[in-house]
Amino acid sequence: MPALKHFLTICLFAASCQSMADTISLRADSWYPFNADPHSKKPGYMIEIARMAWQEAGHKVDYQLMDWDQSLSQVQSGEVNCIVGVLKSEAPDLIFPKLELGSSDIAFFAKSFTYDWKFNGVDSFKNMSIGVVEDYNYSQEIDQYIKENAESNKVLVANGEQPLRDLINSLEAGKIDLVLENPSVFKAQARKMKSSLKYEKLAMLGEAERLYIACSGKNKKQSHGYVNLIDKKISELRSQKKLKRLLYRYGLKDWR
Repeated sequence: MPALKHFLTICLFAASCQSMADTISLRADSWYPFNADPHSKKPGYMIEIARMAWQEAGHKVDYQLMDWDQSLSQVQSGEVNCIVGVLKSEAPDLIFPKLELGSSDIAFFAKSFTYDWKFNGVDSFKNMSIGVVEDYNYSQEIDQYIKENAESNKVLVANGEQPLRDLINSLEAGKIDLVLENPSVFKAQARKMKSSLKYEKLAMLGEAERLYIACSGKNKKQSHGYVNLIDKKISELRSQKKLKRLLYRYGLKDWR
């Protein structure tokens, strides 16, 4: 009888744990090496961290690529649980972990130039065309410039699941002169595309900002639980030197 009672207790506990398990939906457009193809052996180091954090806690992870604007909108509405690679400045209404999962700065990329070019405000774009991703935040000045010139041939706005791939193709074809992007992301995408063209990082735009996986503010208790697991996993990986090894696989170093 005691053995049967013990068995029933285990079964009830297991059933309880199973009922508490969630399927966490995670969305973003492709932004390798931060996040990429869900089915790839290298889906992005942020995705690997999220999967470790949530699956070890008994949750399932439903990670899919989606247009950035749609991803952000659906997380804010609560239709999707979380988004990867987001800045606090672009979605302050979301629930953020205490620890960031990286940092992002923006650079200007072009084919090899025969002259020096420096960014000194949007007047630097005179007689040039730029390529940007729809609904990304660059700077207040540049965002306003994009808004004012989005319908002209001065700005090419890319969207969809692979916007940077499309921008690099346009740069190769000579349709645009500059692409604004995170250096790690741009170089990784160019290598992935096996581009034979030489690109140059011409200038940097402002200071780096912290990147996060953040979750919907529509269910704060649930979202706090998700981001707390992210915090716990990052601290664990860093203390055990495993974060360094994970980032090395993506050609990166710890951002701290």
